[in-house]
Formats: sequence, structure tokens, C-alpha cells
Amino acid sequence: MEHGSGFAGYEGRNVDETIMKRYLIVSEDVVPEYFLTVIRVRKALEEHQYDSVSDACKAFNISRSTFYKYKNEVFLPEETSSSRKAVLAMTLSHEAGVLSKVLNELSTHGLSVLTISQAVPMGGKANVIVSVDITDITSTIDHMMEEVSGLNGVLHIDLLSIE
Repeated sequence: MEHGSGFAGYEGRNVDETIMKRYLIVSEDVVPEYFLTVIRVRKALEEHQYDSVSDACKAFNISRSTFYKYKNEVFLPEETSSSRKAVLAMTLSHEAGVLSKVLNELSTHGLSVLTISQAVPMGGKANVIVSVDITDITSTIDHMMEEVSGLNGVLHIDLLSIE
């Protein structure tokens, strides 16, 4: 049984700790203006004020490449605290009750399952993708993954994404 993070550069590190340690709270007075502009463009697009990214970028006088480079990197504090989600990919033995055990284990760590996608089992193995709300997680992501990977029938688990 193995597990790991699906993030390049995070191998061997506790993903939850790494993610949290990589963020800074910084006064907007010291960040480059284009970071604030990226936030304004993203908000304008979310509010449907512009028909396209190109139109919004032109209106805010920022290049599309700068917007795309930073759109998933800079946030206001209120944009990051509402809920957190993660996507897990697993390979499970095609045996009765394995998926149920996995879902129960996720629940014991305070995770709420949002979606489950399972491929047709082949060769005695089933590939499963589970998206979860991790807002109320009671342990680290790494610990939860270790516990899930230790269940009978769990052959592999990977963290594909977290937000």
C-alpha cells in the first residue's frame, strides 16, 4: 500500500503542513499592484461584468499572461476561509465493503464526501476518485491518507488536488 501527494515538488512532505506554511498574510501596501489587479479582474469575471478574460484584462490594464499566472495564487483572506476541498484518487481491491470502509474512515477524520466516481473494475481492481470537503478535518491530510492506505483492500491512494 502506498500513498503520496500528486503535487510536483511536495514528495515526501506533509501536504497539509506544506500548503499552510507556503502562505503569507501580507499588507496590500507591500505587494505588487498587479497582485491586487489580478484579484479585481477575477472578481469582475465572477460577477459577470465582462464577457471574456481578454475584455476584463484590457479594462484593468493587465496582461492576460499575468492574470493567468497569478489567478490561482493570490487571494483575499475571505476567499480562503469558507471551505476547503480535496480530490483523492484510489486503487481499491474489487471486494465487497472496501469502498464502504474507505468512506467510513474519511468520515472519522471529519471529511464530508462531495462526489464519488468509480470506473468499472478490471483485473480485480477498481479506480475511484473521491472529492471531499476538508473544512472540518480533524487530522492532517497526510495522517488521514496513511490511515486510509492502511485499510485492507486499499492498494494505492494519491492526493490529486487541494484548495
